[in-house]
Amino acid sequence: MYNWNMKTFFTITLLILIVPAISGCSDEIVESNEIEIEMTKLKQMKGEDIKPNHYPQDYGIDGKNNQKIIREYHCNDMCPDYGHVILQYKNINSSEECEKVRGVTTMHGIPDSDNFKACLPAIK
Repeated sequence: MYNWNMKTFFTITLLILIVPAISGCSDEIVESNEIEIEMTKLKQMKGEDIKPNHYPQDYGIDGKNNQKIIREYHCNDMCPDYGHVILQYKNINSSEECEKVRGVTTMHGIPDSDNFKACLPAIK
């Protein structure tokens, strides 16, 4: 049927293994309008459409501040039915850090410094 040599076989095997890993990693610069479109898409996702174990996912680099953006799954209590996916900056772990990169802080419950949840890209 096919007359493949070993080099062709290993090349195809390597591509099969590497391409899916690369496709989830994006170092592409994204602008505010692209971020806003993606946020709108994510808001429309329903709990049953979300597979929590597929997150986090790399999304891109914010063109305004060069911060890495990821898609991240969040759920507070009735998971996974009422979970949601948001775009947030990767490795920003406090309101102070979020302020430095000009992001928008989101909190768990009553806003105070102990309830930091994530740092979202500011789209305006």
